[in-house]
Amino acid sequence: MIKKYFINFILLLFLSSSIYSQEIQTEYENQTMLKIMPYYQSWSGINNKNIKQYSSRLFLNYFYDRATRISLQSGYASSEVLENKISGLSDAQLSINHKLRKYNTALDLGINIPTGKEKIDAAKFPYSVLLSQDVFNMKMPILGQGTNIFAGITWANNISDNITIGLGASYQIKGNTAQ
Repeated sequence: MIKKYFINFILLLFLSSSIYSQEIQTEYENQTMLKIMPYYQSWSGINNKNIKQYSSRLFLNYFYDRATRISLQSGYASSEVLENKISGLSDAQLSINHKLRKYNTALDLGINIPTGKEKIDAAKFPYSVLLSQDVFNMKMPILGQGTNIFAGITWANNISDNITIGLGASYQIKGNTAQ
């Protein structure tokens, strides 16, 4: 029994560490960051009705140059909602962020790639809805949404050391979702 907990602790320790790599080239500094972040969340309710989730999120950031970042996010979640289990991979999200420093502006473009679980059988659907409620603040409330594309622009400027003003706009095209 102790061996099982020890192995799980060591595995959790390795999964929660960050890996950084840095390489300096002639014109640009490329910094790549790979981060795996495990979470465990639990809510207890009336009559021992519980909501639990173990999730592990993967973040990969690649800095092409000082102004451009390419990132990939995905993850896995295993949830137990009122003794019903829902688990699987989440969608992968690929995005590009470019900063126009001269204009204090950032441009964002991204796509949600449908690699996660989109369809849940009718018996588990009510539990999935419960899991996705904002009050529980689960790290991975849903596993898949289908293909989505988004674009955004953000502008910010310092008025003083303590005050910054900003303006942003974004647009999202949502693909077909599972029925």
